[in-house]
Amino acid sequence: QISGYLRLELGITCSAKAVYKFAERRGLDRFLFWRWNNVRGGRKREHWKTKKDGRKYIEERPTPVGVGHIELDFIVSKESSWVLLVAVDIASKKTWIRKLPNRKRSTIRVALSGMFHGVELKSITTDNDIAFTCWAELEVLLNTCIYFTHPYHSWEKGLVENTNRWIRCFVPKRRDIESVTEEEIQEIYSFLNDRPREVLGFRSANEVLLGRVS
Repeated sequence: QISGYLRLELGITCSAKAVYKFAERRGLDRFLFWRWNNVRGGRKREHWKTKKDGRKYIEERPTPVGVGHIELDFIVSKESSWVLLVAVDIASKKTWIRKLPNRKRSTIRVALSGMFHGVELKSITTDNDIAFTCWAELEVLLNTCIYFTHPYHSWEKGLVENTNRWIRCFVPKRRDIESVTEEEIQEIYSFLNDRPREVLGFRSANEVLLGRVS
């Protein structure tokens, strides 16, 4: 990311290998993400039941093109009912986060209704969390279609799952999410949305989103 950004913005050639060497020689490699958050997933279930309530699954979702296709998930804590609602736009990688006191239907409705200012929602993809049993109501509220991953197939919404791993660097497991401050959330926003990313041609999510929405 540093190498690509320097080349794009300043015309400076500096290889990624040189950046890693710089970090290692100065003892900064412990701050690199994959060393900081090296957590393996647990065993995957091989058998599941799909709900028969009319919900649409991910294979029915049209190919995401352009801004407005969102992946949605929660970051939860065993310490309290408070959660972080995380949404990521598939095209621009723009991330939205809301700190919520619970996952009740009314709370989710209010949070989502005011979350995506300036973005026309084309689809939402999420998992089978009990909080989304009101999916039909949310489709009407948000004027979009909601699609579900298959049970225990979290990789089917891999973008938001990967984003959650980044957020866990700031909000580790076993931390009471109620204690997360607004200043910390703004720091996470800046890290996720202002950071140049290779997948975006070393532009930031905010730059890409604003360029397409405006």
